[in-house]
Amino acid sequence: MRQEMIDNYLKDLQIIEEYKTNYYEKKFNINTSTDIVDHKTGREFYFDYAPTLYSVLELLFSKYPFKKDDHLVDFGSGKGRVLIFAAENNCPNITGYEIDPIR
Repeated sequence: MRQEMIDNYLKDLQIIEEYKTNYYEKKFNINTSTDIVDHKTGREFYFDYAPTLYSVLELLFSKYPFKKDDHLVDFGSGKGRVLIFAAENNCPNITGYEIDPIR
C-alpha cells in the first residue's frame, strides 16, 4: 500500500510539472522542453539536454528575489529557460553561456 501511495504521488508530481511546462512554454512562446536533434555524432563527451524544471525555478526565484544590483550567470544555458524565467522575475542583469552551437 505504501509503495502504491508513493507511485501515485510521483505520478501527480509528473502531471503538475507537465502542466507547468505547457503553461510557461505557451506564456513565453518558447520550446525549451525537448531536444529533438541527435548531438552524439562525433562527440567525445555528450550530456543529454535536461532543462531545469519550472517548479524548481518558481521555488528558487520566489525564495530568493532579485535585488537591483544582482547578476545571474547561467553556465550551460541550453535553450535559455532559466534566462527567460529570470527576466520574467525581474532579474536586472542576465548572462547565459552555452557551448553547444545547436542549442
